Amino acid sequence: MRIVLLNNKGGVGKTMIAGGIAEDAARRGRRVLLVDMDPQANTTDRFGVRPEIASGRVDELHSLTRCLAPGVRNGDAGDYLYSCQWREEWAELIQVLPADLDLEDRAIEAGLPGAANRLRKALAGVDDDHDITIIDCAPSLKGHLTGMSLAALNGDADAVVVPLAAERYAITGALRSTAYVRATRDDFGVPHLDVAGLVVNSVRSGTNTHKVRYEQLVDQFAGLTGGPVRVLGDRIPLRARVAELQDLARPMLDDRDLGANPAGDPTGVVASIRTITDALLAREAVAA
Repeated sequence: MRIVLLNNKGGVGKTMIAGGIAEDAARRGRRVLLVDMDPQANTTDRFGVRPEIASGRVDELHSLTRCLAPGVRNGDAGDYLYSCQWREEWAELIQVLPADLDLEDRAIEAGLPGAANRLRKALAGVDDDHDITIIDCAPSLKGHLTGMSLAALNGDADAVVVPLAAERYAITGALRSTAYVRATRDDFGVPHLDVAGLVVNSVRSGTNTHKVRYEQLVDQFAGLTGGPVRVLGDRIPLRARVAELQDLARPMLDDRDLGANPAGDPTGVVASIRTITDALLAREAVAA
């Protein structure tokens, strides 16, 4: 199963959510592939991967920039896989296809024949042995890298997940992202593709604005062309400790503070992430 995390609004926690799902799935014994399609390379860094060290040259990084160059062949991504650098035993189940700043160079090739299918070709056969492939996109809808990511979702269980905060502009971005996926899926050769659901992040339980926005979400997405969109799992509360662990490039689901359930929150961060993973794995099971 391949999942794309998409919202054209930045700062909604796509990288954190991608990392949380990957960590939780690996802890359950699932094999995970993380594909970093954002030139900022935050997901790459989050898992301790340093492609510039492997290549020895800053101008020739062993990353998706080279993997997705013109002439890509079926299965080429297999030559660019890195292991997660965390020391925990379960982390051996996580592999990363890394990004770097020059990945942006691939965007200028959007008009070349077959360019939209490069990621699909590169992954062909590579992630067959993985239980879940998570593709983390940049905060962009009409960019070529996003197009390649959507075109790679050609399996029955594959879907888009839209992270957002319970705030006006993040919700607007989520609405646009959902509409864009439904409007362009035929163009990308994936007519079955849809949004599996929303992941609501960084909720401040004591803030009336967040409370009202969260309660209105279902209604706002109910009238969309193509049908309503559901919320996946429980909302993720805002915690400063999440940013600290991301800065340290460390796992977060065994952190005591994130496992706590402060008054006013339905669940802690850890429990919320687990409910989201549950929903995605259940989708895979139904498709199988």
